[in-house]
Amino acid sequence: MTIDNRKLISIVTLYYNEEGNAEALSRAVQAVLDTLPEYRYELTFVDNSSRDGTRSILRRLRSEDPRIKAIFNPSNFGTIRSGIHVLGQSRGGAVIGLACDFQDPQEMISTLLEHWKEGCLVVVLGVKASVEERGLRRWARDNYYAIRTSIADALVVPQSTGFGLFDRSVEDIRRIGDPHPFIRGMLAEIDYPPKVVPNHKPLRRSGRSSYNLVSCLDQPLVGIAAHSRVP
Repeated sequence: MTIDNRKLISIVTLYYNEEGNAEALSRAVQAVLDTLPEYRYELTFVDNSSRDGTRSILRRLRSEDPRIKAIFNPSNFGTIRSGIHVLGQSRGGAVIGLACDFQDPQEMISTLLEHWKEGCLVVVLGVKASVEERGLRRWARDNYYAIRTSIADALVVPQSTGFGLFDRSVEDIRRIGDPHPFIRGMLAEIDYPPKVVPNHKPLRRSGRSSYNLVSCLDQPLVGIAAHSRVP
């Protein structure tokens, strides 16, 4: 039996009502990874109880390719809890998290892997150098980082979204046992030095975002409450 000694990379994507993006993103990511023959890969798709056709698409993709795994949550666990859970389900030496709506550029996967290969063995964060975002959401995002930086006990990289490469060694953050973890804050407190990689964040490719006001406030409030003494 031939043993494949290539390093395994795990690509993780969370879905909720993304039937317009699910298959297209899978094909786009695989097209990038197929240009990197020095790595093996697995794609792990987590569905947070979608109400459209997302689940059936993910089931079909999984049946077509053994490198694809799908986790079907019985209810919408949200990005925070789903994200920390899937870290433990990924087998790769590095985990790359991508947004399901093409707002994280999949073509940067090779760039992230190059930095990891050069010795950035802990965390590589994708930071938005520019954003195609307007109105109240853009204003709120910019001001959140300003407020958080002024009161936080540990500095989170401004404009980081969670997109990036996480070495297997960061999995020990799961041992902290936080039931509602803010991963970027946890990484900052444990003092994993990030390699900052600027990127452009475009508008979503298909469909409408499922994030409402409560969803948008969820992570910022958790981040402030969990990682600052001021509240």
